[in-house]
Amino acid sequence: MVYLKAREGDFLLTVDKLFFDVKGYLHPPNRIIGFIRYYPNEKGDRIINNEKYVKIYDLKKRFRFLERNYPIYVYYDYVFHSRLQGVPINMINKIYNPKEKVKKLLRKDKSKVEEDALNLIQILAKESNQEMNKFGVTGSILINLFTNESDIDVIVYGFKAAVKVYEALKKLLQERKEFKPCDKKELYKIYLNRGMNEALNFRDFYENEKNKVFQGRFHERAYFIRCIKDWSEVKKVYGDEVYYPMGTSKIEAVVTNDEEKILTPCKYEVSNVKVLFGKKRLIKEIISFRG
Repeated sequence: MVYLKAREGDFLLTVDKLFFDVKGYLHPPNRIIGFIRYYPNEKGDRIINNEKYVKIYDLKKRFRFLERNYPIYVYYDYVFHSRLQGVPINMINKIYNPKEKVKKLLRKDKSKVEEDALNLIQILAKESNQEMNKFGVTGSILINLFTNESDIDVIVYGFKAAVKVYEALKKLLQERKEFKPCDKKELYKIYLNRGMNEALNFRDFYENEKNKVFQGRFHERAYFIRCIKDWSEVKKVYGDEVYYPMGTSKIEAVVTNDEEKILTPCKYEVSNVKVLFGKKRLIKEIISFRG
């Protein structure tokens, strides 16, 4: 069996011409966990190789689309004990690597969207004193399905580099006019796109999001930055631990370690946990696959 390595930020093209975005670092040996993002459709507004594509973002719609049209990509994972989306190894046509995309942008003639993406990365690299190989471009730019209005999705590789970029970006938002934080209208759009209206009200979401530096505008184009671990920093292997869902809880707790708050997935170690509702269990850390 051929073992393929893929991680957060990578994209997969399947033999069915579907594009999946990879999730996390840990994958079963026979498939890569990823979620459908683009599929071919005559009504699409994005074109590659003379074929139109439609973007699909809402999680429930992604599952519904695959269950109706491509059920082979939906499976039950017995390590995470969840119904997930994933591409069988033998159905992967190509893996798109965000780092390789940056190298290509340095060599080729570029559109305005690609020029903005490369310019943003070059500024971040210079101001954080990091090599260009610590950065990648993901999202629609990675797979050449962008439009003139597309966002810039940047990946930063490695914990130390992430900290440096975070500090540099805070300074850039304060000192350079081409960098701007998201305004309330933009955050409301993000709030709806993430389906957060089912979890909390917009006022609380806005208070939590308004000062984040990894999302904002660069030359009036929206950017989103994810920081992920280098492969050398990933210590776990798929199957080392088995996870069981135990329902939903609401808790109050004291965060004792937020060192990995800027990573995806992010982690918070907690103590003095009070379970306000849900099963009363020993909770040591909180992990989120959101940035």
